[in-house]
Amino acid sequence: MSDFPLINLTISLLLPTIVGHALATLLCPRISKEPFLLLALTYGLGMGILSQIMLLLGIANIAYTRWTIGSFLVLTLVGTLIPLAKKQRTSFFQNTGKPLDQSSGWNAPADPLIPLNKKQKAFRLLGSLYIAYSILIIFLHSSTNLVKSWDSIATVTLKAKVFFFDHTLRHLPLSHISYPLHVSFLETWTALNLGYWDEILINAPIFLTCLSFLVVHYYFLKSKTNAAWALGGVCLLLTSNFFTYHASIPYADFSLMYYNCAAIALILLWAEKNDHGVLILAALFSGLMSFVKLEGTLYLGLHTLFFILLLAGIKKYTLKEKITNLFTFAIPSYGIAGVFHLYKMITGITGMEGRLGPTWKTDLLQRSQIIIKNLVQTFFFSGNWNILWVILLVGVLTNWSKIKQDREIRLLVALLGMFLVVYVAFFLFTPIYIDYHNTYNALSRTILHFFPLATWVIILLFYPRSESNSP
Repeated sequence: MSDFPLINLTISLLLPTIVGHALATLLCPRISKEPFLLLALTYGLGMGILSQIMLLLGIANIAYTRWTIGSFLVLTLVGTLIPLAKKQRTSFFQNTGKPLDQSSGWNAPADPLIPLNKKQKAFRLLGSLYIAYSILIIFLHSSTNLVKSWDSIATVTLKAKVFFFDHTLRHLPLSHISYPLHVSFLETWTALNLGYWDEILINAPIFLTCLSFLVVHYYFLKSKTNAAWALGGVCLLLTSNFFTYHASIPYADFSLMYYNCAAIALILLWAEKNDHGVLILAALFSGLMSFVKLEGTLYLGLHTLFFILLLAGIKKYTLKEKITNLFTFAIPSYGIAGVFHLYKMITGITGMEGRLGPTWKTDLLQRSQIIIKNLVQTFFFSGNWNILWVILLVGVLTNWSKIKQDREIRLLVALLGMFLVVYVAFFLFTPIYIDYHNTYNALSRTILHFFPLATWVIILLFYPRSESNSP
């Protein structure tokens, strides 16, 4: 057992983040102008790189130890720093770097220093206090609760514990063998650095994923509105008790939500800034998402469709440029996704043990009625989302003209519809319907994956454009 658990815990979180920071800075130097946003993105990128390294080490039958994994992280860091140093040196001596476009995007200038009235001061104070209170509650819950729920044990923590004690992937077939291993690997890495298994401290990566996503959420909304409305968007997100609960437990759903929504935000940022590095970063996030949960591969397909729709509406690109951008997104994302799927094919691991096989039965009408009932109950009456879905529905119905005028809002609404349609199809035609119908909160966990998109649409719908320069 280590004599310095907090120091070792910090190292376990810091080293992958540094690797992610180096890679993100290499790809997107302009994002580095926003240090909190950069940190929020590089944390997730670094943890994704860590889990991919652990997967490759496991395939190569190299033992999981703090030093073997750490060594490969350092090698990755060195391999990133060399081209980064060359790029920065070239930019310094030859001034070949593009000047920062501060007209729009996540690097937009800060709000002008206009004096705040009493209402604005009160809103910012109360909003900040509410966010701080919510984060404190999440921290206290994650730092005082053991791993206790079925899915967190069966699909995540059991495998992490086996990897910690056995140091290999040999016993992967023990439980839910087809499930991706991202969160399990993060728990194993945390425990390896601690030197012992701790049911509470292994939650640390999930809590930091929550903080990272709140920052990404804020900066995305701030780039589209202003600081006050972005703050309000964070408050809306935290009014969901289901969101705050899953931000403190080792389920994979929250991490999937982070990668899913961060990738979508990066795709939209690329469309606005036309930054090649941002597109690659978005592709990396979409690819890493596929290693968090099985649904991640499905969402990668939706991201691709979303990207194609976005690309089709950008008239300044030639057909050749559009195809090039599509391959720029597809090659990294599907390359990452393919590694684990190829490993499963080679080792004979089945997809979902028959749960996703099509079922052509005569009960589709009855299923449809039950699905609609469950969807309405979960979205509007479960108590998991406050009244945010009601607000979204009212906003869409009362701001239809704004939706028709704003292509970005239209695309986000369409993407929400895609998520919903895909799951309705799964419930209708596959045996997974039984699990979602009979399992408490299973449907809410699925909705959590794209829930932040609802708050984005709400803020964008109700934001008055006349306030674009107000604090």
